[in-house]
Amino acid sequence: MESQNLSVEELKLKIEELTSLKNELKNEEQAVKLTMNSIYGAVGNNYFACFNTDVAEAVTLQGQDLIKYSEKIIHRYFHDFWHDDVELHEKLGVTEVKKVHRPLTIYGDTDSCFSQSYVIIKSINGFEKLTFEDLFVRNSKMFCINTDARGNEIIEPVNLEVANHLDDVCFSPIKKIIRHKVTKPKWKITSSSGKEIFVTDDHSVTIFREGKKLHVKPSEINLQTDEIITIDIDI
Repeated sequence: MESQNLSVEELKLKIEELTSLKNELKNEEQAVKLTMNSIYGAVGNNYFACFNTDVAEAVTLQGQDLIKYSEKIIHRYFHDFWHDDVELHEKLGVTEVKKVHRPLTIYGDTDSCFSQSYVIIKSINGFEKLTFEDLFVRNSKMFCINTDARGNEIIEPVNLEVANHLDDVCFSPIKKIIRHKVTKPKWKITSSSGKEIFVTDDHSVTIFREGKKLHVKPSEINLQTDEIITIDIDI
């Protein structure tokens, strides 16, 4: 690449330029995020003149869909087009290009669960109820642990599924188990049947409100009227 021929001073200026661009894009991202969170909070508040739970849920689901779509587009570009994009290579000063085969994103959402919360899994050994910590430790003995730039520890298990709730209870394949430190405030949710889970406030919780299934934050749960979905599986 062209940067290999830059002097120390030129390299410092380039780093400053890219750092400034990164901060500018970060501020723009946070501004958009704050705006969307404000819209969601307003239309999801029953004291707001334009209160509508369907619109509030649509804001959340649209955000999730955009994250998933962005991930697909990034993978498609770098796997199928990057190595042939001569015009961009010239602009970047790239002289040696190889086709990309590995995944480009690790995860696109940062919802987290407390390490001692339980999860129901299905593996070749049948059904089991484990804490997230036990799940990570067990799989770390069978699969490699990779560490990303932020220090997150990542395992990619094989033939492992977790209990999920879409239209009904089902089991979905686990792509990655990620262990990382969380400094955000945590919420403990306890159902009337005694089930418990710890989550951060940006974690979506599926509830029923006035007969409608919604995805809300823990802080938005109405203890008097909302019903949270729990999964009962004999194991």
